[in-house]
Amino acid sequence: MSYSKVLAALDRSSQGEDVFEQAFDIAHTQKAELLLIFCLPRLEQMPTVATVETTTGRGLHPLMRMYPSMTEKEVLQATEQEIQTAREQAETWLHNYQKKAEDKGVRTQYKCVLAGGNPGQQICKTAQEWNADLAVVGRTGSHRFKRSFDRKCE
Repeated sequence: MSYSKVLAALDRSSQGEDVFEQAFDIAHTQKAELLLIFCLPRLEQMPTVATVETTTGRGLHPLMRMYPSMTEKEVLQATEQEIQTAREQAETWLHNYQKKAEDKGVRTQYKCVLAGGNPGQQICKTAQEWNADLAVVGRTGSHRFKRSFDRKCE
């Protein structure tokens, strides 16, 4: 089978490098384009961010409990800053992979997506939007993540 567009869903687990290498090898052999994606975690999955209820009913993170003097606006700004920092770190990390692939002749793009739910659904959506012929993913032991790929990307 011939592939012209290969998507690699990377994470920062020990399998991330393996996923990149597999996807790169396929793209290089097939002279295909490579799209590297990374799903940024939802707010409640970020290390310092857990959902709590506030007077407005919106879910915010524990800074509201830890620093009661912070206003809701300040907490939202801190949360947005945390997301921006995570995105910048991920883009730097992905850019390094892009350079590695392009230095060896594989046309490569990268994309950070906010996993507003299940990363598997986000990966399928991105693969469909980009018209990927193949998606290369790893598995880190998350049963929820595995189940999302047990279903066909429709």
